[in-house]
Amino acid sequence: QTEADVQALMQKILDGYGAGIQVTQVQLQKVDPPLQVIDAFRDVQAARADQERLQNEAQAYANRIIPEAKGEAERILQAAQGYRDQVIAESKG
Repeated sequence: QTEADVQALMQKILDGYGAGIQVTQVQLQKVDPPLQVIDAFRDVQAARADQERLQNEAQAYANRIIPEAKGEAERILQAAQGYRDQVIAESKG
């Protein structure tokens, strides 16, 4: 995406100058942030990795707990229906 953004910006600037040049490709071979911001850049990368890890953990938890909760809800519902049937049967004597 960065290469496409750079290409579009370069083309816009050249068109503004009326240079008559068409930029057909931009290829960034080595992209490093400036030394002044390298620590912040690494912090952002680490935060993104943490975010992805936490999302994966949350999804794994949901994949495990939701079926358990549905099973428990079904068990409770069946127990309640059984109790209802028992009370009705006892009331009819």
